[in-house]
Amino acid sequence: MRALWRPHVGAQPTAATAHAHWKLDEASGSALDSVGGYALTASGSPGATGSLFAVPDGTTGARTFNGTTQFFQRFNAAFPFPSAGVAAAVAKEGAVSLVFRPDSVSGKRALFTYEGLTGSSSQAENKIISIYTDGTEILVGWEHGSGTLVSSQTTGVGLAALGYYQLVVSWSGPSTKTLYVYLFERASGLIHEESFTGLTSADGGANSDIQIGRGRDDATYYDGVIDDVVLWRYPLTRDAAYELYAETFGIDYDEEVLYDRGGEAHHLRVRVEDADGVLVD
Repeated sequence: MRALWRPHVGAQPTAATAHAHWKLDEASGSALDSVGGYALTASGSPGATGSLFAVPDGTTGARTFNGTTQFFQRFNAAFPFPSAGVAAAVAKEGAVSLVFRPDSVSGKRALFTYEGLTGSSSQAENKIISIYTDGTEILVGWEHGSGTLVSSQTTGVGLAALGYYQLVVSWSGPSTKTLYVYLFERASGLIHEESFTGLTSADGGANSDIQIGRGRDDATYYDGVIDDVVLWRYPLTRDAAYELYAETFGIDYDEEVLYDRGGEAHHLRVRVEDADGVLVD
């Protein structure tokens, strides 16, 4: 008998699992953090809209960004660690997950950036992670010192305006890092995954900066809806990314027994709602 496979990562991160969780469900004002209390200040008054979740569970709304003036930011604060250790601590291992619906897929538009700074607010040194839509692609930046930039291109389906997406970017490793990118589309499931190896840990900085909806160049504003941004304390595996996607968009799977493919063990997951079943792993 097949056992029903349901997500267990949970839509409500706790202080034990996440540094911060911005639900982005406030009608106006700051973006509150339900885990660490690290609120982000609004600029340009990002709008309010309904949640992108299929069945909202503790997240009842989302925020809209106009592509020109609206974003959230927290700068030069002890987030989520005391200042000088901020970048080094987060760069150990971790992940970012978010749900989004772009109104436009033209140009480069920032979803999320987090970095430690060595100097003033104009210096983008020791950046840890930056995530953009770049046309129909996802662009991920991971920088250390002078910077290492990696690009994740969503081959195949790619991004489309008004599409619903779950994105997970995860990094792990004791010193050099491997970066994993998982992009899910609501109806199609996992449409792209990619990994990058040999990335160096970021250094700590005297200041820290986090932004949702705008990049550090103060020009790459996001155009669309963002919902439920989480900065995790640990890397998320491929299975955990699947669980977040299933939970976000209300999808259940039957889970078959392990099967062998090329000498490796894999799970066969079949969507319950499809009469004939659809192989998704």
